[in-house]
Amino acid sequence: MEATTKEARIAELERRLRAAEERVAAGERESARLVEEARRNGERMRVLYEASHAFAEAVDDPDRLIATVARACCELVGDFSSITLIRHSKDGDWLELGAVYHPDPELQEAFRALSRATRLRIGDGVMGKVLRDDTPLLLAEVDPEAIVARAPDAYKDAARRLHVCSFVGVPMHARGRVIGGISMARSRPGVPYADADVAYLQDLADRAALAIENALLHAGLEQRVADGLARLEAANRELESFSYSVAHDLRAPLRSIDGFSQAVLEDSDDRLDAESRGHLHRVRGAAQRMGKLIDDLLDLARVSRAEIHREPVDLSALARSVLARLQGTHPGRHVEVVVEPGLVVHADPHLLEVVLTNLLGNAWKFTGKRAAARIELAVRAGEAPTVYLVRDNGAGFDPTYAGKLFGVFQRLHQAHEFEGTGIGLATVQRIIRRHGGRVWAEGEVDRGATFYFTLGL
Repeated sequence: MEATTKEARIAELERRLRAAEERVAAGERESARLVEEARRNGERMRVLYEASHAFAEAVDDPDRLIATVARACCELVGDFSSITLIRHSKDGDWLELGAVYHPDPELQEAFRALSRATRLRIGDGVMGKVLRDDTPLLLAEVDPEAIVARAPDAYKDAARRLHVCSFVGVPMHARGRVIGGISMARSRPGVPYADADVAYLQDLADRAALAIENALLHAGLEQRVADGLARLEAANRELESFSYSVAHDLRAPLRSIDGFSQAVLEDSDDRLDAESRGHLHRVRGAAQRMGKLIDDLLDLARVSRAEIHREPVDLSALARSVLARLQGTHPGRHVEVVVEPGLVVHADPHLLEVVLTNLLGNAWKFTGKRAAARIELAVRAGEAPTVYLVRDNGAGFDPTYAGKLFGVFQRLHQAHEFEGTGIGLATVQRIIRRHGGRVWAEGEVDRGATFYFTLGL
């Protein structure tokens, strides 16, 4: 009796020991599984992090970006992948192959050929349904021969070599809509995809989708800019053709009108009454004003198209040169001229001369009725960027209409008071803007005007 009890105790102890050993083994297996899962998760997080940076770096190249996404998917999930994009057209939404990746270059080409074998609409094929339903699809076990059977005859060998055993497809979302999808396939029997793979792939797909969308938008914007530049160049060529027509086709009849009117005045002056001579003088004046207007319009067109070649320019010396020319055309006038010395700017010298010719010419013109006229070129202190000014004590203008000064044909004074075509300040504004600067004016009626301008960097 005592021996039986002892044997039973030994058996119980042995059972407990085996149970403990099994629990230890199970714990070790679970620990190993958790360690492996942590390692795999850490590796996948690393790939996700690196992939996100790769997506950001490739944002200006959609094709390279999509290829980067395909490769990152293989590193994250394995074994080979394809990126499908949705293309919208008048006849519906179609699936378009963006990129494929397989570690074996030869199989990659076979995979690309197989993927492009059939053109599918949204809803057709496995990925077409994934994108239509906006729902991931997991096919843990796939019969490779079934894939071969569905492949077109010309691509059956490629399908057989790819040996698809497991499949997963997920949609890509950007800004609340599906823009395409990622599909993954495995060729290793006994290693099926699982729900964790789907989750990782969806995470990667949504990270990639926004980058792809931005890259495509960027590429589209660049194309629109290129198209816009092409249209602009075409418009400029048309403008040049128009300018040529204006210069040669309109000037000829104006010269005829002016010339024949002068001939009539010279040849028949004794037979014309005062009223008739007045009419002919007005005809000549109108023809000459029209010729000046054409010249100014052509100048405006030229400065709008001319290339800018910046270099150091002595603004003070240029202003003194312009003022000397003005004094030469009106030797009897006395004008006090004040030019701040040592003003050097970085600008196109020819276009800047046009600016000063117009601004100083206006100051000279609108001080014409002043007994003590004064014109000044200076810098407004403490400004960044530097503000240059041309100031006069002439006729000035109503500040209410300051916004109209730089419009084509805009005049704030009557033609009989001060001559001009109303194009000079529009020309000034275009030149200043092309230098990256701005121009504006202040003034009061009969108390002079000041024009300010900057020249950018």
